[in-house]
Amino acid sequence: MNIALYYTHCDSLGHTSRVKNLLNYFENDDKLILQGGKSQEFSLSNTKIVNLPNPNFGKHSFNLIKKIHNDIAQVKERVNDIINNLKKFNPDIFVTELFPFGRENNIPELLTTLKYIKNNMPNVKIYASIGYPIISVKVNKLFEIIDYYDKIFIHCPKELDFEEIKLNLKNDNFEDPHIKYEEYSKIFEQIKEKVMFTGYVFQNKIVNNTKSDFILISRGAGAVHPKIITTAIKTAKLMPNEKFKIVYGPSSSEKEEKIFLSLSKNVDNVELIKSTNNMQGLIKNCKLSVSMSGYNTSIETLFHQTKNILIPRVKIEGYHSIEQMYRALLMKKITNSTILDYRTLTPEILAESIRSKENEVNNIQINHMWFNGGEITKNFIESHLKL
Repeated sequence: MNIALYYTHCDSLGHTSRVKNLLNYFENDDKLILQGGKSQEFSLSNTKIVNLPNPNFGKHSFNLIKKIHNDIAQVKERVNDIINNLKKFNPDIFVTELFPFGRENNIPELLTTLKYIKNNMPNVKIYASIGYPIISVKVNKLFEIIDYYDKIFIHCPKELDFEEIKLNLKNDNFEDPHIKYEEYSKIFEQIKEKVMFTGYVFQNKIVNNTKSDFILISRGAGAVHPKIITTAIKTAKLMPNEKFKIVYGPSSSEKEEKIFLSLSKNVDNVELIKSTNNMQGLIKNCKLSVSMSGYNTSIETLFHQTKNILIPRVKIEGYHSIEQMYRALLMKKITNSTILDYRTLTPEILAESIRSKENEVNNIQINHMWFNGGEITKNFIESHLKL
């Protein structure tokens, strides 16, 4: 099977990690990755990576909806590159990551691509791979695009993420939500035949069961909310008998990195880490994880049943706040997470939360069927291609 997949990493490793986790289930198939942002390291077997020309955003450009491509010449160049690579590769399936629920700024090139595939490659199946059931594109645009798709895979359990979002929208628990409960419910009712909830896309890569005595602090693979790291370093000073491993993230700017290094100088109980290939191992083996509530970090924390404190992304960074907040609320139900507000975060608040969490009895219980999203997606696609 030849798999072509389009994605844009948005200067984070989060989307890249989810794409890689999914494609690892197709390790024996040939894969073409059409990557829409700036060049980013991507290693996967039987895979060709194409970094599209004129990336429409790069490092730290997060207000994406305001940066919709309107340069016709650049869009044409990118579309031509996509189509030429698809012709050479001859895919059996074409997958878009996050789109069409998100990535509104990529509509010009992707809608043109979808039309080309339907008209010129009629046997190619078209799928979407989406981590969570949140729609940020304009509704009229969604319905213009969605008919091109054979199936929309949403990589979470419906009874968890979808129901949690609906419940909190209905009870008005979100701060300034970008969508209302009635509209959200109506959209999913209209597209239910297209949608398939698969469960989380996750691979357990850890065999070491040894818990350690360190506290893990991370802010995910993006470059937002740097106060999490500065506060963590200051918290370590207040708790000299604790060991802290602080992962500040590969997308941190040089300015941020200098601040982090300066603050941690002579703080003996802090190990400062820019990035690691063993994040899941750190989450599994730490005695407590303090993090944002992104998809990958939360799933790994949940799977390994790690005590946790969550600091979900808030709207001050230019994003809507629903995604990380609903996930934090869901994690609180399942794992008894402590949720802290980034805007009022202080070293004293974090230190007290850590002390309180350490004294809790860990009674986290999970259903391993929640984590079969990769396998379920693979089985569906292989069966679908035989029809």
